Amino acid sequence: MPDHDTHLDEQLTDLRTDLRNDVSLPHPAAILERHRQRRSRRRLQAGAVAAVLVVGALMPTLRSTNAAPATGGPPTADTTPTSTDDRLVTNLQFAADGTGYATRFHLPDDGPGEPIPPFDATLLTSSDGENWDEVGTIPIPERTDLYLIGDLTVLGPEELVVDWRSEKNPTSSASARIHSTDGGRTWQDVPMPDVVTEVVPAIPDHAELVPACSVDPTKRPPCTTPSFTVVLPGTGTSAVLANPPPLLTPVPGSLPTANGRWWAVGQQPDTKDWAITVSADDGRTWNTVTLDLDLANDSRSNNIRASVVSMDDSLYASFVGPVPNNRETLRGIFRSDDDGRTWRQTWTPAPDQDDLPVTGTLVAGDDGALRLRESPNLLTFTDGGTTLTHTVHLGLGMVGWTRKGYVSGWRSYYELSTDGINWTKYDLPME
Repeated sequence: MPDHDTHLDEQLTDLRTDLRNDVSLPHPAAILERHRQRRSRRRLQAGAVAAVLVVGALMPTLRSTNAAPATGGPPTADTTPTSTDDRLVTNLQFAADGTGYATRFHLPDDGPGEPIPPFDATLLTSSDGENWDEVGTIPIPERTDLYLIGDLTVLGPEELVVDWRSEKNPTSSASARIHSTDGGRTWQDVPMPDVVTEVVPAIPDHAELVPACSVDPTKRPPCTTPSFTVVLPGTGTSAVLANPPPLLTPVPGSLPTANGRWWAVGQQPDTKDWAITVSADDGRTWNTVTLDLDLANDSRSNNIRASVVSMDDSLYASFVGPVPNNRETLRGIFRSDDDGRTWRQTWTPAPDQDDLPVTGTLVAGDDGALRLRESPNLLTFTDGGTTLTHTVHLGLGMVGWTRKGYVSGWRSYYELSTDGINWTKYDLPME
C-alpha cells in the first residue's frame, strides 16, 4: 500500500479515537469549509473528520459566509460510544413549519492498512424538534471527484436537496444533486450544469441561497457562474437572480434574517475591497456598501467571514478577518438602521485587544443583547452593539441560524433557542 495511504489510515485511526471523546459537532458548512481547504480526495477524507475535532472550527459555507462556530464539548456531554463505529450528526435544519431534518454520517471502523470504506449517511427527521426518527439511507454518488459530505437544503416540510460539490473542478457549478419531495423516502437525480443560466426575478418562498461553486471567492479563476444561486422549491434546480448583487462571486447567507432580509458578502469588481449587500424585497434589488475594515496588509487577497442578524428594526453584522500575525480574529461589529443602505461600525477592537478567534454567527437576544457563543468564551455586546463583555461560558458550542431559531449542535444532542437567550436540549438518535 502506498505510504500516503498508510499515513492516512493512521490519521483516521487516531481521529476515530478522538471522536469518542467529548467533542462538539460542527455545522455542515464548517465541515465543507475544511474540505475546501484540501487539495486531494485523500486529504479530504481525513479533513472531513478532522473538522469535527478542531476547537474554533468554522461555520460559514465559505470563509466569507454565514457561519457557525466550533468548540469543545460541555463537561456533561456523553463520552461513551454507542458502538464500535463513529457517527456524527450534521446538517441540522428546519422547514418553516418546524419540521426538522439532519444527516447522520457513519465512518466505518476499518482496520489500519485496510482500504478506506465509503461513508454512509442516514436521514433523520422530527415533527416537533424533540423526537427524531430515521427516514432511511441517503444515496451517496459513486464518484471520486466530490467532497465527501453532502450539504442538505430543506425547501419545505417534505422537500429536500442534498449536494455534493466538485472537488476536482471547484470553479464549476456542476455538482451531484439529489432531490426529494416525500421527506427523503425517495430521491431523484437533478442535472447540474457547469454554468447556471436559469433566471428568476426574485427569491421564492422556502428557497435557500448557496454559493455557485466551491471555489474560494478570492481565488482566480473565479466561478463560472458569476453570482450565488437560488435553490428552487418544486424542482430542486438552481437559478440566478435577474438582478444579482454587483460583486465578485458574492457569498450569501443561506437563509434570510428573522425580519426577512437576505444578505451576502463579496468584493467590489474594481477595487477588490470587501462589501456587504442586503435585499429587503427578496432579491429584486440590493443595497451594497463597501466596508472600512482594519485588516492585515494586503488583506484584499484574504477572506473575511460574516454573519448578519436582525433585531427590532436594525441589522447587525460581525466580521472576522486576518491580522498581521495571520490569525483570524473579530474585526468589527456593524449596525444598519435602514435595511443595509448605510452601515456604521459600533465596535472596533482596541490596539491592545487580545485576539478574539470568533468564527460563529451572531445571536440576537430578545433582551437587546448580541452574543457570540464559543466555548469557553461568551462575547456579549450591549448598548446597540457598542459595549463588549467577555466572560467564560462552557455550555454551548457552534451556533447556527435556522428557520426555527438558533441551533447549537453536539455529538449526541443539540440545543435550540427561539429567543437568543434560553436554550432547550434535545437528544439525537446515534444508533
